[in-house]
Formats: sequence, structure tokens, C-alpha cells
Amino acid sequence: MNAPSPTLHNFLFMLPASTTGAEQEIIVNLARRLTSLGYVYIASAHEGTMVDREDIRFMPLHEDMLPSFGALTGVFVVRDAGIAAAAQDHYPAAHVLMIDPARVEEDLPEYEPEQVIAAWPASKTLWSRPIRETAKVLTAA
Repeated sequence: MNAPSPTLHNFLFMLPASTTGAEQEIIVNLARRLTSLGYVYIASAHEGTMVDREDIRFMPLHEDMLPSFGALTGVFVVRDAGIAAAAQDHYPAAHVLMIDPARVEEDLPEYEPEQVIAAWPASKTLWSRPIRETAKVLTAA
């Protein structure tokens, strides 16, 4: 009898132009940890063309035209509530999270991707509201 194949996930990281080089490296280190669970893409405003490096596909980020994928498990947006809200609309089945590279660097040694994914709620409504509320607060300031 054949053992069932593990579920592969697709993860997208979105790095706006405000992301520094040091912050990009932190995000790449986090992304590498997810490659054992599936496919990882990094869309960055700092990339000129699509290129594969190690097990990660890098591509340009165009905020007016988000990348198209069949299905994404998780979308991680670096500190940009507007992009996070657009991602929530564009990828309705994905868990969309705004992340701060400084916090990621602090938590990275204890980060276990499998546990984080297992803790994600099945209901998408838990994720869309906080992102939208954060977007309103950040854009009103």
C-alpha cells in the first residue's frame, strides 16, 4: 500500500520598496524554513526579473498587479497594510499576515512552520478583519 503524499503548500512573501536589504535577508531566512513544506515565492520591489535561487522563486513586486497563483496557503506582507488588504482580496483562500522583520528575527529560532500552519484557523473571517482595521489605522495617521 502506498503512503499518502504530504500536502504541499504555496507561500508568498511580499516585500515593498520600504523593505531594507537587512530586512530582506531576515525574510529570506524565514522563507527558507518553509521550503520543506512546499513552494516559496518572494515578490520584492527590489527584484528586476524572475529568478530561482536555491529553493525559492524571486520575482518583481508590482503593487498595482499582484502575482497570480492557483492557490496559496499563506501570504506574508512586510509592514504594508494596503498591500495586505489587497492580498486578502486577491487571494481569498490564503491566510494573509502582515509581518515585521524585526519581530521575525526575534522569533526565528523558535519558529516551527508546521506548528504555525496547524494553528491557523479554518475560517478566513478571522484574518480579514484585523488586516482591514490595521489598514484604516495606518492610512489615517
